[in-house]
Amino acid sequence: MGAHSFNLILGAVMQIFSRTLGTMGPQDEIMAWATDMTAYASEKSGNEVALWVPLFGWPVGTLGWSMRVDGLAGMQAAFAPMTEDPGYFAKVAEAREWVNSPAEDRLVTSLTGELGDPPPVGSMVTITSAVMAGGRYGEAIAWGLEVSAHVSELTGIPTIFGAEEFGTFGAVQWIGGTPDAASADAAREAMNADEKYLGMLSSVGDLFLPGSGHRSLLTRVA
Repeated sequence: MGAHSFNLILGAVMQIFSRTLGTMGPQDEIMAWATDMTAYASEKSGNEVALWVPLFGWPVGTLGWSMRVDGLAGMQAAFAPMTEDPGYFAKVAEAREWVNSPAEDRLVTSLTGELGDPPPVGSMVTITSAVMAGGRYGEAIAWGLEVSAHVSELTGIPTIFGAEEFGTFGAVQWIGGTPDAASADAAREAMNADEKYLGMLSSVGDLFLPGSGHRSLLTRVA
């Protein structure tokens, strides 16, 4: 038995929509359900849907799905075939015994351009989040964009910097993907050894709320 969370992430050219739902139950049954939901959503939406599990930073057993769409209108178009199908609600109901918290949605807008192609199975994604301090949004966004650009150049790994549109006001995220664990290790080592990157971290000052930083590592399994 373990704690789980249902996380559906929908991506647009410039946006990512996410949904989380806490569950608890036998991992093998939940993974079978999650994989089935992934295949179902891919077929019904006509878009590639990815299934993720956390390695660090999320509760053990957390699940995540991602899908690229074209903004809010694209998200609605992708969901329409599912919500109009009684089979969708039947599949959702299969998890009712595992659900232990209400669903929560998020919408993140990329400030660094297009999101690129969905990462392949076996890839890893690091998500770093923080909350900008009131009255410092312009400076914090400029700093976030500068860090994102430098990390992308340093590691060769595109890093997205985005702002959450709803929920905690001023929340932002850095999202960077690597093809495997070895490349994730190499990227981390490069950043830890880079004086410019370390200097950027030291110069952040009071641009973000103390204690609001959080980092997680996910891997795609389907």
